[in-house]
Amino acid sequence: MKFGFRMVLLAASLLMFSGCNFGYIVKENFDKTSRSYATMLRWQEFDAGVAYVDAPLRDNYRKRVEAARGIRVLDSRILSKDCDTGAKKAEVVMELDYNISPSTTVRTVTDLQKWRYFDEGEKKGWRLESLLPEFK
Repeated sequence: MKFGFRMVLLAASLLMFSGCNFGYIVKENFDKTSRSYATMLRWQEFDAGVAYVDAPLRDNYRKRVEAARGIRVLDSRILSKDCDTGAKKAEVVMELDYNISPSTTVRTVTDLQKWRYFDEGEKKGWRLESLLPEFK
């Protein structure tokens, strides 16, 4: 009887720790993905952003990329980052300082990024569910 109880306790502990490990891995993956996307925005590599976008938004994202031609990002700041591994959702609020060539006027846009984690199929990983901000 004692051996059976210990085995059940051990199995429950392993399940609990593997669940915690999953959440940690998903969060670490989000941190890496969101940093990579932020770097891409900082260096005006807007075309590369299509790789992060969930399929239904890709055409609209590409339209925003076309509208962003001539944008020069001068600085960027992450204002907040929230990752809910249980709900498989995350949000990043980022500010981008930019100008539109040939103007030297510095403008700021706030980019609210909405992310969702997919753990099945070909789109496994974090996918962006929001568009590139409008630079006006």
